[in-house]
Formats: sequence, structure tokens, C-alpha cells
Amino acid sequence: MKQIVVSYPKGSDVLNAYWGFLANGGLVLDGQKDLEEGDAVTVEVTIMSSQQRYAFEGHVVRGTKRRPDLADRAIIAFAPGQPHDLLLSAAWAETDNVPPRAYPRVATDVT
Repeated sequence: MKQIVVSYPKGSDVLNAYWGFLANGGLVLDGQKDLEEGDAVTVEVTIMSSQQRYAFEGHVVRGTKRRPDLADRAIIAFAPGQPHDLLLSAAWAETDNVPPRAYPRVATDVT
């Protein structure tokens, strides 16, 4: 499993890198090399302005080796059950100047 550490200066930068087209969310990471599609990764994300850290597991859905036109850009999909909503909440809260969500949302299936 490859480890990736990435930091963003502020919450709006996280929102720009967030990839919401994936079922469990993900990130577009610039400056990454040697990532192939399917690689298992752990990603540690830090928002520097608030000093908040988040750790995620996932896999690469678009790598850098097979796509020379994208150079150093990879797309990471978060594994199911990862707390990506807390990362989004913190980024939105900082951007909108409101308090972030304290607990993750829990999916329920009730009638």
C-alpha cells in the first residue's frame, strides 16, 4: 500500500481538488508520480489554515503512468466507509466561515 501525504493551504483548495463524481468521493492529486490504476493507497490530507488532518484509504482510479497527457495528476477514490464527509464539512465550514460538522453522517435504511 502506497502512502501519500498532501496538504492544502485552505479549505477552498480542498474543494477544488475534491472529486465528487465517485460514489465514495475522492481527490485529484497533482504532483504524484508512479501511480498506476488499481494501486491501494493511504492518503493523509492536511488543511494548513485550520491544522486539521484526515486519513483515508482508497485506490487509484486514474494513474499517472498510463496517461502521459495528464503528467503528474492522479485521481484517488476513497474506500467505502471512509469519513470523507468530515473533510468536506471542514473545507466548506472554513470557506463559509461557519463551524464544521462534529460527527460523520450515518447512512440509514428505514421505512
